[in-house]
Amino acid sequence: MNILVESVKDAFRKYFVIDGRATRPQYWYYVLALFLIGIAAGIVAAVFGKIAAILGALVWIVFFLWELAVIIPSITVAVRRLHDAGFSGWWLLLSLTGIGGIVVLVMLCLPTKN
Repeated sequence: MNILVESVKDAFRKYFVIDGRATRPQYWYYVLALFLIGIAAGIVAAVFGKIAAILGALVWIVFFLWELAVIIPSITVAVRRLHDAGFSGWWLLLSLTGIGGIVVLVMLCLPTKN
């Protein structure tokens, strides 16, 4: 659990940093942490929504603000991961296309290139 927290902290410490590298574990622990936060938010929203609809809506609003806060670190850590795999960070733009997302996913999974 500590490694997940550290991966998110590291991404926020390097909020606007696109230089350098992010190893596969750094990147994928960050992705896992965001995924688990999303699952937790969904569960909390569902439970609070059963109590009162406004509480569930409030949880979703807070989660939406969280998602806005992690957009930039998610992009920068992905760019650093692409650098580590030996690619330009500009390849991340390919993920905006349909099939390009799969190509970028494969690139993010590749091992470190010296």
